[in-house]
Amino acid sequence: MVKNGEQGSALLIVLSTLMVLALLTASIVVISQSSRLMTAVNIQMDRSFYHCESAGVRTIWLLLDDIENFSDRTQIDTPPDFNDRERFMANGRTHVITIGGQELEVRIFDYFSGLRFEHPEQPSQDLDFVTDRLDDELEIRKRFRAMLKKLDDYVDADSSSGNDGLEKLGYRDLGIPALPRNGEIRRREELSYVPDLLAFFPPDEAGRLRYFNLMVPTVEIPAEQKPQILSVPENFLLDTLDLEERQEERLRELMAEMQDPEKTFDEVFSTENELLEQLKEEFSFEESGYYLIQIRPAPGTRQPGKWLEFVIHVPRETAFAIDQTYYYYWQLL
Repeated sequence: MVKNGEQGSALLIVLSTLMVLALLTASIVVISQSSRLMTAVNIQMDRSFYHCESAGVRTIWLLLDDIENFSDRTQIDTPPDFNDRERFMANGRTHVITIGGQELEVRIFDYFSGLRFEHPEQPSQDLDFVTDRLDDELEIRKRFRAMLKKLDDYVDADSSSGNDGLEKLGYRDLGIPALPRNGEIRRREELSYVPDLLAFFPPDEAGRLRYFNLMVPTVEIPAEQKPQILSVPENFLLDTLDLEERQEERLRELMAEMQDPEKTFDEVFSTENELLEQLKEEFSFEESGYYLIQIRPAPGTRQPGKWLEFVIHVPRETAFAIDQTYYYYWQLL
């Protein structure tokens, strides 16, 4: 016989048990759904990997075919697309390739597309020219010079930091005790470890420090090699020329117009001969034979994916072949 006071206790026990079972059931459902979504994401990432690789192989073939049919690789007066034939050159223009029902954006750049450290033992010498482009505010210039001092400390072999410098103890305080390198920089992106450098040389949308030339150990940059005009980032272009504000705006307009596959430099700069001569003096209008190919899912793709960057060399003496694939870089989007 159940006493009156025990009836409420039994009800609480039953309700508590039901609540625990409901929570367990809900947890199992959530875990199952999360597992299913994670599996779907992993499958899509693997699919994106192979899509990018397939698009990369196709882009190489299209580039080689273009080189075979158009031996003149200069950008100054290259014939525009004609007869519905799409040209594949190192000009950064966007091409769309469909692989497995997915659209991918393909862009081809010249490997030589940024600042080269001609003084790897003291890189501040190669960046000092940027000072003239900085704001006249004393604090900004002081901050820039302090950053250059840290950059020199990053590569020099001594352990003396001096004023504004940074050596091993400083990097240890930053939580990266393996630095500085105390030797020649081997990878472009390691420059991001130098405090304050990104404030003056921000990365592009891919997180790449395109202001500086890509560093691949097996590729040597000839002393006479200039950066290729349609592969350089805008901030490097403007810093190199050091134009007045009005001229800068005009140059931006003209370079944007150069993204039209129907336009050539001769046409776009027909009324800006002086500006064009400045570009010819500072930059190369011809492809070097080393190509950086960038592939990523087209905008609007709502599925997770990866992108691919790699460098290939197409020797001038070879008719339809590549010498070597040098460098791969995968980035989660």
